[in-house]
Amino acid sequence: MLEQAQEEPSGALRVGASLTYGEYVLPHVIASFRQRYPRIQPIVEIANTQTIAHRVAVRDLDIGVVEGRDVVHDDVELTPFAEDELVIVCAKNAPWPPEGDVTPADLAAANWMIREPGSGTREFVDQLFLRLGIAPTSVTEYNSTQIIKESVEAGLGIALLSRWVVRKELAWGTLRIVPAIHQPITRWFSIVTRRSEFETRATLLFREFLQSGQIST
Repeated sequence: MLEQAQEEPSGALRVGASLTYGEYVLPHVIASFRQRYPRIQPIVEIANTQTIAHRVAVRDLDIGVVEGRDVVHDDVELTPFAEDELVIVCAKNAPWPPEGDVTPADLAAANWMIREPGSGTREFVDQLFLRLGIAPTSVTEYNSTQIIKESVEAGLGIALLSRWVVRKELAWGTLRIVPAIHQPITRWFSIVTRRSEFETRATLLFREFLQSGQIST
């Protein structure tokens, strides 16, 4: 029994994650990972995408998970491993048509709740505005996805959020999707690691676990 315990992977694992993944997906991942490797002790830090990439680069974190693929840092590499869909959501009683398309002009006139620069979700909001050719004049910026979700539920405006973030609210009917875009808006969750760097066994096992898609929700 002692020999088996000594061979079992153990030790601390410093995991960083951007807010969407860290707050809404990572807890399920950690729960499943701990069931398989109970002697590995994750230490989790949540921050925006660029911050997590930097902290992996300077060895403050063993591994990171962020939204998107575009992180500008020479010392890290990104490995996409899971797709995520983004949807425009509004409060259940908001005056948006329940069916049919909403025009770009309608979206430009709306009050948008958006994340701060450096956030992976903000990157996709900016891309959406460019794609639609709009520049909304009423924009409220937050550094918390949860506050954005609560603000939308309160009827203060609309937001582009991951389905992971709003899946419970959509099921409960407190939020609904604004039928504005024909094509799905998708992005990738990516693993952040240092380039050409030795990995601890715990880090390697966690990276392989992420790539296997074994998430219990």
